[in-house]
Amino acid sequence: MNHFSYVQIFLTVDVDTKEQSSFHPMGEGTRNIFFRKTFPEAWSGFHSACDTVDSKIMTSRIQRAFICQPVSSGIPRNLLNVLVFCFTIFLAGTPLYSESLPAENNMAFWRDASVFLFNDAYSGFEKSPDSSSAMNRLGQAATLINTQPRTPQKIASAQEILLDLIKNQQANTTFADLANFLLARIEENYLTPPQIDVAKTRYDKIVRNKTGVPLLEISAARLVSLTTFASDKPAENLTALSSLEPLADFLSTPEGIREFHLAMGLAVLENDGDPKLVLDHLVKADKIGFRRQDNAIYCWLVIARLGEKIGNVPLASAYYQKFIDQFPNDPKTFGIKNRLLNLTNNGTK
Repeated sequence: MNHFSYVQIFLTVDVDTKEQSSFHPMGEGTRNIFFRKTFPEAWSGFHSACDTVDSKIMTSRIQRAFICQPVSSGIPRNLLNVLVFCFTIFLAGTPLYSESLPAENNMAFWRDASVFLFNDAYSGFEKSPDSSSAMNRLGQAATLINTQPRTPQKIASAQEILLDLIKNQQANTTFADLANFLLARIEENYLTPPQIDVAKTRYDKIVRNKTGVPLLEISAARLVSLTTFASDKPAENLTALSSLEPLADFLSTPEGIREFHLAMGLAVLENDGDPKLVLDHLVKADKIGFRRQDNAIYCWLVIARLGEKIGNVPLASAYYQKFIDQFPNDPKTFGIKNRLLNLTNNGTK
């Protein structure tokens, strides 16, 4: 069995080619190429996971692949769904499921979907003798929301499938949490009008279940993102963001912790909040480490400038120097060297 067929489908589904992210505009026809070029470490990790049939090794490799990319600031919203489904497949056979990998006669459906034959794949899943299995039902939901034309009826049917999956799982299982995550993504992005409050409730429940799953812990960052501009009054947003601070206690994975602190730091910054609070969150995120160069550049310079602003010269100097050491050939380095020299000689301006 070629495990890469399972990866391929989830790297290609549900990428909105018109979506613009803060760092990466997605053009027409960029689906697999975008992922392979933009997230090479994750791509390599997926290939590595495909080389083994040991579910524990697969799970370890696929989780490490997710470390490469801070989701809250860099991945276009719908690519999150791709990663969700991919992660789900690779956890098949672990405690996430009571069943093994999909039956041989269902592999063709995954392969169909991997080459964008979503209608054929959905039809295959639906008519399969194994159509009632949790894995097969997940395949139905995943392909249904990608069949064209995408209609409210199809979205509603996908929701129904996911709700049924939750109903037939124990309330606090990882599988139920994953289904809730997917439902929250639908409520956030595919309904008119969006059901933001319902999505936020799902995200909050997932976080408080302490899943210990990196992808599911992104729910905390999603809550922050949905709160950042909820009101046109920054003071109200800051109050709401403050109520989310305790969520940090429910997170245990480096990915989830980094995403939460990164999202919180940027959210407080966007709402003109306390610079010390911004620094606290961004420094905590940085301690875990950014794998994307543009994320590191942006956050390090924010930390340095805010350090200057509040008179924390040691912090500002450390991050300016960190930037110079890491990116000596960056066009901004010359100016940053001069700024560091002035800062060291004269203190904050």
